[in-house]
Amino acid sequence: MTLPLLTFNQLLDKAGIPAAQTRLARHQSKRGPTGKSPADLWNAGDGAFEVYQSYQSDDVFGDATYVASFVPMPGVGTLFLSLYRIVRKGMAEDATVMCPVNGHSLIDHHWYMMERLDVLDAYRERLIIEWGGAYQRWVQYAHQQDKPILEIRKMAAEVAYPGHIHFVSTIAALEEVPSTWKSNLQNACGVYLLVSLKTGQHYVGSANGAGGFWQRWTDYAADGHGGNELMKLTADGDYQVSILEVAASSATEQDIRRLEALWMKKLRSTAIGLNNLPGKSRARKG
Repeated sequence: MTLPLLTFNQLLDKAGIPAAQTRLARHQSKRGPTGKSPADLWNAGDGAFEVYQSYQSDDVFGDATYVASFVPMPGVGTLFLSLYRIVRKGMAEDATVMCPVNGHSLIDHHWYMMERLDVLDAYRERLIIEWGGAYQRWVQYAHQQDKPILEIRKMAAEVAYPGHIHFVSTIAALEEVPSTWKSNLQNACGVYLLVSLKTGQHYVGSANGAGGFWQRWTDYAADGHGGNELMKLTADGDYQVSILEVAASSATEQDIRRLEALWMKKLRSTAIGLNNLPGKSRARKG
């Protein structure tokens, strides 16, 4: 017999919080001009996260009484942070208040005075839900979107970096990875694999310069193809990204190129993938 999934709305109901009066807010965790993401603000614990959440350019929370806040955890799910009650709302009038992520003035934004509630504190930074495919809809009605609970962790802590070989993400989701994950990827070079989310075709590449895998992958995030000619033709939009092999710290650029060629041979990426044939011109950095 298959047991029914536990859902977030069941927790709300148990805590006496009406789902119909609750909005679910999944902050995207993209780093803005300040170099910080909503997840970074939350981890700092200095109140900047609450400032970020309380000022919105549109009336996204409407007539809601409660806001349940989440951030994405790439490769894991969506992490519950805390539950808030909207005490009152209005329009921001203080031009000196700045957005902690984007750095602009919050004047004339919708403003929500919120207080944090402790009724779901047992699940803070421990509860992981499945948000679903509508990632662009970062605010949703709880009673219309009952989210399945994927995991309740034993301890509240940032999801640990899974290790280079176990790392899997997409190019579009790189902005959402925790700062510690980014540091790990910046400090490693080697051979990686891109898989088109549109066609399933794969591409073998290498990272051999300063900034490691992270710097190389940001090239794809910037233009969608990273300078690779076959990718320019496909316009696949997004790619799954993973690491095939990490090079030794003593490896030279030539050593890494040899590893790249070996993986291209193993995966036949020049025959059925997106790599050009050896010897052909390749406008690429890795």
